[in-house]
Amino acid sequence: MFFFPLKMLRFLFYMSLICQTSTNDNALHDAFAEIYAAKAEKIIINTTDFEVVTHSSGYIDKTPLILDLLPLPSHIVIHGPRGFSKSTNLNMLKTFFEHELGENHLAKDPQKAHKLGLFRDKSIFSNGTLFWKHFARYPVVYLDLGSVKTKTFHDFTTSFIEHCVHPLMAKFSYLLNNTNIWESSALKTVSFSKSYEWKKEELMKFGVNLAELIRRHHDTKSILLIDDYDHPVISAVLDTHVSQDDTINIIEFMGAFVNAMTKHSDHIYRSVLTGTIAVTLEYDMDTSSSNVEYYSIFDAIIFYNAYGLTGDDLKVLQKQLHVPPSQMELTRSYYQGYNVFDNRFAADTGLYIRWAPVAPKTKIYNTYSVLASLKNVDLKPWWPSGEVPLIPLITADKYATDFEECMLRSCSIDVETYISRFDLLQLKKSLLTPEKPTVTSDIILAFLFQSGYFTPLERNGDERTITAPNYEVQTKMIESFYRTAYLYKRYNYTKEDEKQYVTAMDKLNSTISTFQDVVKSVRNLFRSEAPLGEKFMQAVLLYPLVNSDKFYAYRIEKHDDPFLRYDAVAERRRDNAAIVVTLRCRPQDLKRAVGQIVKAPVDKKFDLLPNRKDKIDLRLIITEDKEVYGYFNYTTFKGDSTSEMWPTLKHY
Repeated sequence: MFFFPLKMLRFLFYMSLICQTSTNDNALHDAFAEIYAAKAEKIIINTTDFEVVTHSSGYIDKTPLILDLLPLPSHIVIHGPRGFSKSTNLNMLKTFFEHELGENHLAKDPQKAHKLGLFRDKSIFSNGTLFWKHFARYPVVYLDLGSVKTKTFHDFTTSFIEHCVHPLMAKFSYLLNNTNIWESSALKTVSFSKSYEWKKEELMKFGVNLAELIRRHHDTKSILLIDDYDHPVISAVLDTHVSQDDTINIIEFMGAFVNAMTKHSDHIYRSVLTGTIAVTLEYDMDTSSSNVEYYSIFDAIIFYNAYGLTGDDLKVLQKQLHVPPSQMELTRSYYQGYNVFDNRFAADTGLYIRWAPVAPKTKIYNTYSVLASLKNVDLKPWWPSGEVPLIPLITADKYATDFEECMLRSCSIDVETYISRFDLLQLKKSLLTPEKPTVTSDIILAFLFQSGYFTPLERNGDERTITAPNYEVQTKMIESFYRTAYLYKRYNYTKEDEKQYVTAMDKLNSTISTFQDVVKSVRNLFRSEAPLGEKFMQAVLLYPLVNSDKFYAYRIEKHDDPFLRYDAVAERRRDNAAIVVTLRCRPQDLKRAVGQIVKAPVDKKFDLLPNRKDKIDLRLIITEDKEVYGYFNYTTFKGDSTSEMWPTLKHY
């Protein structure tokens, strides 16, 4: 496992894979480079407009999703992390289903629709019967809640009017011209004025009342599409400046608004809501449930071709962009994939057939991350997730060790269909009073899991075994988590202890005493507690090096040899000395482990760091009893070499 906080890490990662490629592959890289650069410039990543995206050199046809939705329940939520094309696909649905208007603002013949050309060369066009049955035949009520502000409930309603109500009023203003549809309507013509002062109850029913007018005019039910449906609720919950009462009001408002259109209306043909988190749509104090079905893009095999990029999609991108094979291999390795499970869907009942345990069926990659990397020819965390949420909680004593275990290895949690109102408010309360948190660790981890910080390794009913999905996401988590005071509290060492360790590493030379100082400083870091494993050991020893101004970066890799587990590669700034640190934690056979580190040959990873002044092969072992043993081989640029084991272990 690797993680890469700085550019030097990505350079080492590039080198490790490029050195494995053949001469022919390098020649192919040169041949493709110019074509690739030209095509990469035409990758479009900063829009969700379907028509614009189809002109991108990185476009992959996802139109089969349109037909895949038809057997599903009428009202659904599709949730998954940011960057998996949820908004683009929702815009695609809008473009496909929405009718075009002609005279008297009535629907035009779909065969004369201007947008028909967008779909003629797409996969969906091959199914002529279903295509013409649904193409350009419905009014569409489309809302984007991603820009709605939530500082207070008043701010929320004001912003909701600005970003949702007014755009819909402008779009459907032609309804004012049809005097036959307004009789007995709960929505009044005066409300189409921007100066109209809305009441809370009117806003909650605005959507359903508008849908009724639309149906009267067109004699057709509408399709409801809501993007970022969870944004107001999640923003209110996470923002500690938003009060508990305002948060409750926002949760209830969103539940009432959606349920009025999906549960208590006969004017909506279908609803598709997309967002990151599966949040409750309860809408009153009796917690009345909605009839909206929830689908995770990772738990529904029917969606795996539609959201994110599959392995086959990467092959298509490589071909149409002329990506050099080595570059695509780097992309696959760095961004890897999220596991998708085969939830067999029974179309006749609208239910999932569930069984346990289940292994992942396939993997999907984050669309934005992959395309941004290919466009900019740079491996780094492109994922548009922002800062890691819930840091005040995941670093609290009650939850920190659970989070670290999940982040570095794996853990098991229960994931419900959606996060309930009760759990949302417990999460809110805990953020407001982090010194006395009441929310369960499962809810915190489920929130991060749905946000994309983890991927499931195995599913057993509601239980998921989760782990970090790839280098990109783990990098974000590690940097955010270890930037706090967690390590000091966890191992009970001070900043001065950490400073002495970094100084000892900086002064390490061919003199035996400097090597002994390093071992002593490591022993001091772990004087209170031994790490649980090499990955935990790496955090204490290597993250301080990256944060200091004395070293460039490091790289961690698991060995096949069970007695030499992990390597760290660092470059010292003052003399460009290359240091390879091999870590071994809690060996079951100490003598054998010591024998291994002494007798193992000098690491080949120095081949990736040519022309360094000195090469330092440093190997460290820590036992369950907090004993630290070290071995180093210091080779100068001239070829002189010094080796030492300290402290010695008799009869190793």
